[in-house]
Amino acid sequence: MDLLNEFKKLKEKVGLISPGHAIEQDLMQDIEAFETILTDQAKRNEEDCEKYKMLFNHAGESIFIHDAAGIILEANSTAYTTYGYSDNEFIGLSVADVDSPEESVHAPKRIEQLVKDGSIGFETIHRRRNGDHFPVVVTARLINWKGQRAVLSLCRDISELKKAEKALYESEIKFKKIVEESRDGIVIFESNGQILIWNTGAEEITGVKAEKAIGKKIYEVQYELSNRSNKNIEYIRQKFDEVVHFSSTDVFNKFNINEIFVVGKGHRYIQAFVFPVLIDPENRIFGTTIRDITEFKEVETQLKDLNATKDNFLSLLAHDLRSPFNSIMGFSKLLLDRLHTYTIEEIEQKLHVIYESTTKTYNLLEEILLWAKSQTGKLSFEPQKLRFIEIGEEVIESFRDRMDLKQITVQFFESEPTYLSADLNLFKTILRNLLSNAIKYSNTGGSIKLFSIKEDGFATITVSDNGVGIEELNIQKLWGIKEHFTTPGTAKEEGSGFGLLLCKEFVEKHGGTVWVESKPGEGSRFNFTIPLANVDN
Repeated sequence: MDLLNEFKKLKEKVGLISPGHAIEQDLMQDIEAFETILTDQAKRNEEDCEKYKMLFNHAGESIFIHDAAGIILEANSTAYTTYGYSDNEFIGLSVADVDSPEESVHAPKRIEQLVKDGSIGFETIHRRRNGDHFPVVVTARLINWKGQRAVLSLCRDISELKKAEKALYESEIKFKKIVEESRDGIVIFESNGQILIWNTGAEEITGVKAEKAIGKKIYEVQYELSNRSNKNIEYIRQKFDEVVHFSSTDVFNKFNINEIFVVGKGHRYIQAFVFPVLIDPENRIFGTTIRDITEFKEVETQLKDLNATKDNFLSLLAHDLRSPFNSIMGFSKLLLDRLHTYTIEEIEQKLHVIYESTTKTYNLLEEILLWAKSQTGKLSFEPQKLRFIEIGEEVIESFRDRMDLKQITVQFFESEPTYLSADLNLFKTILRNLLSNAIKYSNTGGSIKLFSIKEDGFATITVSDNGVGIEELNIQKLWGIKEHFTTPGTAKEEGSGFGLLLCKEFVEKHGGTVWVESKPGEGSRFNFTIPLANVDN
């Protein structure tokens, strides 16, 4: 009801009635009531106006009204502050003045859509008074403003939002870069098993390309990669269910080692670490990092072998040093106790035994030190041009007394003049040890051959005897310390077995190989190769 119109009608009726009439009094009362209502209504309207004006001016978004030509008719305080104008400057501007030149080309199309739909929303770039540009989201609606068609525009400054989006985007790019560049495999999968991320590290480790893995179930890929001798889809699904349903805490926060088969690489050891990424009632996402530790496992095996070698070495050292020291201490004690009763011949015989035991112990320690240096890489290696026939003669001559004692003959020759590229000390050690063994295991009156043959850039050098020979089962034990093997010689000569270990180490240091051919009762034939030296004609 229009209270003002009703009030005017009542006043007209009062003017038609004679003064003092009863009807006049009733009408006057009605008029007073209307006046009270009008006063209250005007007060409420004023309060509402102030309220809406305050809301309008203090809104978080810029609000302005412009006519069909784009001239700004009204704006709120936020608009003045945001765009950098005073109220007097802002009113009367064109919306083209706040649009960036690049965005103004889109204005005709947007106006067309606004007229068609009555409202429109879009993202654009606006311009402040100082020329700075900033992103805004605009919501525009057609309205009736003071009897004319106009447009109400709400503009939200989204600069901070854009900065946050940019930071998030850059963070995502960095995350993707880290994931892709990581040498470790990174795999992200959902609770249903579907793989979401499969980085290049996972490709390299497993040999499975991302395009073939993403979208598949992780347990399917695991089954395909399982070691061929141990494929068990039920076990793989059980472990997968334990992860996604949290039914076992053992699968998290610890490294698990699995064996897989990779095409082109063969059997590999993989270390995996599984962790939850997102725990949500609607969806759970999990991640796993994988690393190829095959080389570490190989090193671990080597360390175990080295540790076993160390234990065997210490055991062997204790055994081989005990015997000569017992002889030295025993005969020394006899000399001390009976020095004044022994004849010169007896003293000389005891001293001879002590000297031999001391010499054997010294030689053993020399071999051990050489072997230890070889194991630790501290052994010097200086190849030079050596004449085989000259070094061979020198070594044979050093064993002349032992060979004469057992009446052993030596045939020494070379197929043609042979020059070797070898370290002098190491090469002499190889020959000494092989020749010493040949003498040791030859019977009285036996025969030894030492000769060389040239082939394919190497000289094959052979030391053979016609002595006791070696059982086939024991041949491989000659070259390792884990299964140490040695036997007394034909004249009860003792040895440590380190000589052949040194031979193998030193031959391989030259890039050659060593092997033995032997039959019990028919003697042994030790062969090794050494590079030939370049010799001018």
